[in-house]
Amino acid sequence: MGGGAGNTVATIAGALGGAIVGNEIEKTQVEGSRYRITVRLDSGSTLVVEDTREVNLRVGDRVRVENDGVYRI
Repeated sequence: MGGGAGNTVATIAGALGGAIVGNEIEKTQVEGSRYRITVRLDSGSTLVVEDTREVNLRVGDRVRVENDGVYRI
């Protein structure tokens, strides 16, 4: 975009635009983190629950499902 002041203005505008776009992308990534947990019920059937919390479960942990969340017991 030319030289001098015009070039400086374009550089600043590009940096601000990039910062705003990057911030919006990061928000969607953080807000979009979901965990899909498959639970085998005592009856033998399975239930899939999606949760936004990191619950730190391992295969074989006994859990309870309440209000669309999985909790270790």
